[in-house]
Formats: sequence, C-alpha cells, structure tokens
Amino acid sequence: MNKAVFMRQGGVLLPPLRKDNSILNRRFYSYVPEALNIIGNAGFLIAVVDNCEPNVPGLAIRSLYDMATKKIQDFTPYNVVTSTCYISEEQDHPDKIPNPGLIQKIMGEFSIDPSLSIMIVSTKEDVMFGRSADIEKFLALRTTESSWRRMPKDIEIEIVDNLLEAAKVISNGSVAN
Repeated sequence: MNKAVFMRQGGVLLPPLRKDNSILNRRFYSYVPEALNIIGNAGFLIAVVDNCEPNVPGLAIRSLYDMATKKIQDFTPYNVVTSTCYISEEQDHPDKIPNPGLIQKIMGEFSIDPSLSIMIVSTKEDVMFGRSADIEKFLALRTTESSWRRMPKDIEIEIVDNLLEAAKVISNGSVAN
C-alpha cells in the first residue's frame, strides 16, 4: 500500500478566497514548490482535492482551476494528483466536500492506505472531510483556524505555521509512522 498527503488549494497552497480578494489575484505561497518537493521526496503521493463552484458569474472558474492544477504539477517532478468536484453549492454529490468521494477515488486508483496518509488542513470542515475517508493524521495550519483545541480528542492534529513547516514535519517522520 502507498501513502499520500492530501490537501485543498485554498488556505494551504494559496490564500483562502474571501470577498476582498478576487480569484484572479490569488497567487500560490512562495514556499509551495519547495514544500511539495519535500513531501514527494519523503515518498508521499501529493493529492490536491477541492470543490469548485462552476457557475460563478463572469468567470471561467473551471479554466482557472485547471490552470492552477497545471501549475501545481509544474512545481515538482513528483507525482501530483488533483481532483476537483465541479458542483454548484446547492447540489449534493458523493464527490462534493465534505463527502469522501474525491479522496476515496484517489485512494482506490493509487492503492493508498489511509492509515499511512496525512491531510494538511486549514479548516475544521477539512478535518471532517479527511475523517470521512478514514484519514487519521492531520497537520493543521495555525494561521487559518484558532479553535483546533476544541476538536474531538480522538483526532490526531499537530499544528504548524504553513505548508513548508508541514512538509518538514512529514519529512522527518514525526507524523507519519
């Protein structure tokens, strides 16, 4: 069985989308290429999973996500898998976050063992998303959520400052047993 590091784009690879920052102006954090290479070098498949609202007025949102996916894959020679659910916010779908479909598809296709895998999270919703797919280990970004201490005790969460710090923790094996 293989192992993977799962993450979403917003909050981990680039700033979360907010009302005051246009999707057109979002840029990947400068440390993303280095972090992805550290994770890949540690033997993990890099898996980026996300929802995408396909009907944002005036934007070809799917094209923007596809461009971001290409850029992520260009950052590293290691295997990067991306999976996006293009479903409107009102619709329900087994692949729509927080349902486990996107993660489960990658796990099945690449023989990923959830007990060996890690999810880098920026919100409590991300934790529930990972848990729904049987991921047990989480690295939570300190800057995006202040209430990690109130998570259930059975959820293993280590708090890190950013993706680069998470990659270093993963590389030294302190999270992945």
